Amino acid sequence: MMPLDLGPSRIKLAGAREHIERFKQKTVPLDRSLYDLSAIKTGQSYQLVYQPKGPIAEPLANIVGDALGNLRSALDYVAARIVGGSESVYFPVAPRKDLPSFKSLPAIEGALPGFKNLLFNEIRPAEDPNEALWGLIGKANNQNKHADFIPTLAMVRIENFNGQVGGMFMENCMFGGDATRPMNMISAPGPISFGSQFRTIINARFGPQSSVTGRPVIETLEQTASVVESALNKIDLLAKS
Repeated sequence: MMPLDLGPSRIKLAGAREHIERFKQKTVPLDRSLYDLSAIKTGQSYQLVYQPKGPIAEPLANIVGDALGNLRSALDYVAARIVGGSESVYFPVAPRKDLPSFKSLPAIEGALPGFKNLLFNEIRPAEDPNEALWGLIGKANNQNKHADFIPTLAMVRIENFNGQVGGMFMENCMFGGDATRPMNMISAPGPISFGSQFRTIINARFGPQSSVTGRPVIETLEQTASVVESALNKIDLLAKS
C-alpha cells in the first residue's frame, strides 16, 4: 500500500488541541466574562456575591464536544483514506467487546492487511487502561456532540483577593461551592471592598453521563488527544511497512 496521506487527520488533531487550549483559557482561571463578583447591601448587612452571568457549564461542554468531535473525525478520516473510494467507513471506536463485529473493520483490514492485528494488540489491546477514553470519543457524534460532556465546576478558591470587611483584611480566600450557581460568599455588618486583580480557581471535571466520570477535563482531553495521535502514528508505520 502507498503511504497514507494523514494530513487531514493531523489537521483535525491540531484543531482538537486548539479547542483544549480554549477550554483552558476559559477555566484557568475562570473567565471573568462568565461571572460577576460584587459587594452589595441587603437590608442592614453587606454581602460578597458570586453571580454567573449566564450558563457556564453548557458553553464549556460545547468546547469539549468540539475537541472530541475533531478527534473522532481524525480517526474517521484515516479510515476513509485507507479504504478509499466512495464507501462510507468509520474508525472502530465502539466498546472493545463490540469491535469484532464492527461494520467497517473488514473493509479496513482488506485495504490495509495487518490493521486488525494492530487494532486489537496495540491500539486497543485487552485490559486497555485507555478504554474509557475511547468511550469518550465514541460519544462524540453529530446527534450527541455536547450533552454528555457537561462538566461539573466546583469553586476552589479566589486568588489575589485583597479585601476589607470593616476593620479586617482578607487575602486569597478559600470558598467552596458550585461555580455554575450564585453564591453568597461573605456576609458582614459593614461595607465590603476588594481589588480587581482576583482570579477564581475552579475544578472542572467530567459529569456522570460520560465514560470518565469525575476525571479532570483538561488532563483527560489531553490524554485522549495523545491516544489518537499514537493511533495515527501506528497506522502510518503499518502503511509504510
